[in-house]
Amino acid sequence: MPIYLMLTTLTDETYPPQNEMIALGQDGNLLWQLSTPLVVRPPAVGQDGTLYAETEEYSSNPRWGMYEVNPNGTIRWSLTNMWYAQAPANFAPPLLWGNDRLWIGGPYGVCLLHPDEDLVWWDSGPTGSPIGMAPSPDGGVYFASVAGLVAVRPDASIRWLIAGADFISAPVVGKDGTIYVGTDTNALVAVDSSGIVRWAATTDGAVGAPAVGGADGGIFFGTLNGTFHAVNADGSPRWQFNAGSAIRTPPTLTPGGQVVFGTDCGLVWSLRTDTVLAAAPWPKYQGDLANHGRTEGLMTVPGIVTNLAANVVSPGGTVIHVTWESAPEAESYEVWRAAEGGLDQAEPLATNVFGTLGFDDEFTRAGVVYSYWVRSKNGEGYGPFIEPVTCSQTNQSWVVPFNGYTTTPVVAEDGTVYVKTTGTSSELRALSPSGSTLWSVADAAYGFKGYSSSPVIGQGGNLVFGFMPYDPMGA
Repeated sequence: MPIYLMLTTLTDETYPPQNEMIALGQDGNLLWQLSTPLVVRPPAVGQDGTLYAETEEYSSNPRWGMYEVNPNGTIRWSLTNMWYAQAPANFAPPLLWGNDRLWIGGPYGVCLLHPDEDLVWWDSGPTGSPIGMAPSPDGGVYFASVAGLVAVRPDASIRWLIAGADFISAPVVGKDGTIYVGTDTNALVAVDSSGIVRWAATTDGAVGAPAVGGADGGIFFGTLNGTFHAVNADGSPRWQFNAGSAIRTPPTLTPGGQVVFGTDCGLVWSLRTDTVLAAAPWPKYQGDLANHGRTEGLMTVPGIVTNLAANVVSPGGTVIHVTWESAPEAESYEVWRAAEGGLDQAEPLATNVFGTLGFDDEFTRAGVVYSYWVRSKNGEGYGPFIEPVTCSQTNQSWVVPFNGYTTTPVVAEDGTVYVKTTGTSSELRALSPSGSTLWSVADAAYGFKGYSSSPVIGQGGNLVFGFMPYDPMGA
């Protein structure tokens, strides 16, 4: 496999700069050399060896370009005359999905090319130029920018955005779909595929370089203060090493269990980790050990959610709060409920819960034990339902419809509620403490037709109320 280098020579005597794409054999011998009018960024490499390189003119009025280069160094096609205002270069290398989708960056977000075809989708909105990209399960990408951490669908529309300008490293994706990205507020942040922040591991300095994920679940990354960190999958610290100088370059894991990284003082460190690169969608910068910048990943159905729980949290005790922990590869969630029976009797309460791992069931009745199920979903399908949890409201709240105006209720010692209505369909009704009707008598049964007062409980439990006909002065 050739080694590709992108070189730019810029001195007072060489303006405009000399830009070269160079291919070397693994023995260091020159295979070919390609001059371009634009600065060449690190390329993505297709399965057949085709190179996809992004370029930028070095001038006061820069232009953006893309080159598709054959494995022998000849140009297959290029786009070189697109002005800065239309499609300026970004700070991230291109990302190749299989051999038919090439994600590139612009000043306002990301866009998509089909190799050998024209540009098909433009920017993803005012999200800013991406610092780096990683593939998402649906064929889109994640990227960090001045707007925050962004997830973009295959049509370049925004799926979710975690706002904030403190994300400064390219994202990487672990084997369970968790996204790891560094911040300038001294933390490595873990975010699940639905946009929920799982944890933030605080450090001694800004995390400007992408992390690397190990097969044992460990995450390895450096800081601008010169400390190299290893944390566990839950963000808890494992170990740290003082490299003595800022770490700005992405680390990598070798097949021999070493983590290798460089520092600003010109040293390259190799530390023992006893793990290798994770078999994950995008465990390191540029995706794999060879920095191919491509993914062969296909979307799979999401996994099962965990730690489903349901609790009454409202002051009145009538709202049941359902919570769960995220599932791998999930984009959103569904919440189902049954008042009796199993899943075959359940109905969906919510079918597109995203950006949160909880749901409030506000429509509950007293005395009913509800069962709740949750499942994950993405563009490929649904994850399995988790085993249900049950919960019932703690307040005896209820609502009962009446015809006409109601007077002030009266309550017996056993909790029975008596309600008198007044008007053309007036009645006296007895309700149980849970709101069910015990009995009801219409005023018409006594020959009454008119207005009545609130009832009063008299001696012996008798109910007494006053009555006035509609026309007291008439016949």
